Parts: sequence; structure tokens; C-alpha cells
Amino acid sequence: MKTLKILYYRIKQKGANLCLYYWRKKALANIEDMKKWNVYFKHAKYWADKITKYNITICKEPES
Repeated sequence: MKTLKILYYRIKQKGANLCLYYWRKKALANIEDMKKWNVYFKHAKYWADKITKYNITICKEPES
């Protein structure tokens, strides 16, 4: 069961990584327009936070 949870969170982490890449790319493309850049940067920051949470969960799962 622990292996399935680790695989589940690993898949979620990969999806979040793709979203982070997408929003980071949009932010860099719109660096001259600060309003758009700020919105895209907040999205990228959200997904980076999700990746970190998934990493913590993956690391803690074998211990439980």
C-alpha cells in the first residue's frame, strides 16, 4: 500500500512539475508587462509549493 501511495504522489509531482514549467515559461515571456508577469509568477510559485509538499509526503511515506 505504501508503494501505491508513493507512486500516486510521484505522478502528482510530475503533473505539478509540468504546470510549474508552463507558468514559468509564460512569466519569462511576459517579463516586460509587470501585471501579467506577477500573475504568472504567482501561479508558478503555487505549483513550486505543491511540488515541495509532494516531495515531503513522498519522503515521509516509507517511515509511516
